Amino acid sequence: MGDEGLLPDDQLGLSFTDTLTVYAEVVRDDSVRADELATNIWGAMDDPIFGKSYGGIFFQFSTDRSNIDFGDNLTLDSVVLTLLYNDSIGYGNLATPQKLEIYRVTEQFFKDTSYYQFNRFQTAATPLATINNFVPSTDSLVINDSVKYKAGLRVRLDDALGNDILANSGLNNLASDAAFKAFFNGLYLAPDTTVPGTSLVYFNLFNANSKLTVYYNNGLSFDFLINTNSGSVNYFRQKHDGTAVQTAIDEAGNNNQTLYIQPMGGTSVRILVPHIDSLKGISINKAELVFTAINSDTATFSAPRQLIFTQLLESGIEDFIPELDFGIDFAGGAWKQENGLNVYKLNIPNYLQQVMNTGEQFGLNLLPFPTATQANRVVLGGGNNTQHPLKLRLTYTKID
Repeated sequence: MGDEGLLPDDQLGLSFTDTLTVYAEVVRDDSVRADELATNIWGAMDDPIFGKSYGGIFFQFSTDRSNIDFGDNLTLDSVVLTLLYNDSIGYGNLATPQKLEIYRVTEQFFKDTSYYQFNRFQTAATPLATINNFVPSTDSLVINDSVKYKAGLRVRLDDALGNDILANSGLNNLASDAAFKAFFNGLYLAPDTTVPGTSLVYFNLFNANSKLTVYYNNGLSFDFLINTNSGSVNYFRQKHDGTAVQTAIDEAGNNNQTLYIQPMGGTSVRILVPHIDSLKGISINKAELVFTAINSDTATFSAPRQLIFTQLLESGIEDFIPELDFGIDFAGGAWKQENGLNVYKLNIPNYLQQVMNTGEQFGLNLLPFPTATQANRVVLGGGNNTQHPLKLRLTYTKID
């Protein structure tokens, strides 16, 4: 850093520089918690920049009834799965049909156990239902010609599942909620990974009308619900093969010219300010990292509305930066327009002061927020970008 980046001291003794080197590299984000999410993401999407993204959903059903007995002379009419969409139906071009399959899960998983985006569970070989040309509809679901729900998926499953449940009427497998979950491990909403589509769909599993309904004996029905006692895991997979994103990941150790951020266990950006210790004896008043977006199609491939920093500790784990103790508004990172450009501004004065005071710096991780319940992505200029370089704007006071 040279003196050309400094402004003359003002009456308060403030100095400014924006010439400190900021080191930024693209890394794979491989530790996203994906259990009991408010929104679950399903589908298969081929992005021209980021490559292929897949989302599959494992979920259980619960019952608050014990010793369930459906009665005598049982005859199944049908077994139907209803899953409502989130208020925003999904991401990408939702008009392109995809193949959707539903499988019975054959391996038990548990609520309140930590699962990550790479966790998946064994399923039966044959699907319980297949929809070859699935397109999410925004129309309300109408049940029995009268009851209206919000938009969602409603599909009849193979009778084998309904008959299996009825066959256990009055037996141990339906004696309690725990026994039921051990008997029926749940369902898997599977994407077609052979022919990626153009969208990812948002499901609200915890809506009161997301459920499994067994219809029997010509008019009777029983609902198994997805609620706070139900486990769920969103499985994500990202394939960046042959993309500029993969090239950037492979260049680990270089200061990337272009930065790529993607949730769902995609990519994040590792940040270091290697020469901050060249400014000895200062008190940092303001430190703002400014990233400029260089997306080409934010209408189809929307950008995250919020980015956040976590700090890496010596142990290798991540923690929140001290700025977040004062709230997200103070920490910054909201998507905004400035001089005709889309930018993210993040404040790190306390973090940098901490680095200067301790002499220890293990790096920052730049992530989209949220990281697991929304699909989006953004391309940013890196420190070596000639048109839209990453900048650290530092205002400080000399104290000796």
